[in-house]
Amino acid sequence: MTPAARRLAAAFAVVASAGVPVATSAQALPLKRSIPLSATDVCVGVTAPPAVARPNGGDAPQYLRRAREAALLGDLQGTRTHLAAAAALDPRNAAIAFELARTLDDLGDRRAALAEYCRYLRLAPTAADAGGVQARVFALAPAAAPSSRRMAAAVFDSAVAHADAGRLEEAEEAFGRALAADSTAAEAYFDRGVVRAARKRRLAAGDDLQRYLALRREASDRVVIERQIDVLRTSPPNPAGALLSGIFIPGGGQFATRRPWSGVIVMAGVGGAAFWALQERERTVLRRFVDPFGNPYESLVREKERPNLVTGAAAAGGLMLTAALESYLRAKRTRAELEDRYLQFATVVVPSGAVVAATGVAVRFEIPWQLGRGGQSAH
Repeated sequence: MTPAARRLAAAFAVVASAGVPVATSAQALPLKRSIPLSATDVCVGVTAPPAVARPNGGDAPQYLRRAREAALLGDLQGTRTHLAAAAALDPRNAAIAFELARTLDDLGDRRAALAEYCRYLRLAPTAADAGGVQARVFALAPAAAPSSRRMAAAVFDSAVAHADAGRLEEAEEAFGRALAADSTAAEAYFDRGVVRAARKRRLAAGDDLQRYLALRREASDRVVIERQIDVLRTSPPNPAGALLSGIFIPGGGQFATRRPWSGVIVMAGVGGAAFWALQERERTVLRRFVDPFGNPYESLVREKERPNLVTGAAAAGGLMLTAALESYLRAKRTRAELEDRYLQFATVVVPSGAVVAATGVAVRFEIPWQLGRGGQSAH
């Protein structure tokens, strides 16, 4: 297995950095293997029948009541007429759209029923019975997906094949072509995000995963993906920048490595050492002088001195230098951890559907990717 495939095979690592132990169960995120056809895709090519003229008298609730009375009497045609009038008066009412679709379906008018079912899904996409309505849409319109979706699906399959073979650059380009054919193919965004993360393109990977969530608002893996997006968009600290900040600004390295309280402590320590170094003390000393006539004499004088200047300056400088070096090492270690734990993919391939649990500060979420031939995973 190629190194690229090994990187792609493993898991995004998400590390909780709150500083307290956290126990979290990880949810496996299998890569998307196909672009599913949804009822929304079927409804794209559905044309609604000619609209019924808006009635001159009455209101939508009145016509809806008449439609239900006709339904109780078994008068489907009358029910259809009254529901069509109610829909013309209140086209945004999902309940009317659903009842009209059911009535048209009972009358055998498949085309008109399909149009009303699609209208209902547009008005109430998250309704409790949306799943059943989608199933009925598929039954009424078993035709193939729109040409753009078929083209995107074909290119998507080739992109997955590239990724399986470890050709990550070709896979990323192919996923891009699939999205050019159909910009609503959420699965292509997800898989391209995974490939980009494997190629260390962190920000682009985060953007793709964000687009996937925008298109799949009810995704079951939303929480895990949102955490991964935060990880991908976390910029690793610059060790050299942290070192220079710490050298020229007390506590600057700690601020640069996102530890403001440590920076405040260093700043206070350096300030305290400087204050101690600048403390003055007066003393009386005997000094020799020469008068204008050349005669030497001695006199007591009061002088100010800073006895702690050298020690205090050395303490302040040493503290600044130590803090700067500590921030450099911290930034270097944090950068390495982000590379190793967040952005690099481990060389472990777990079976599809596996769930990995972790306890403590570090929490690892694994994204399985089946590699090799004959459905076997390579380690």
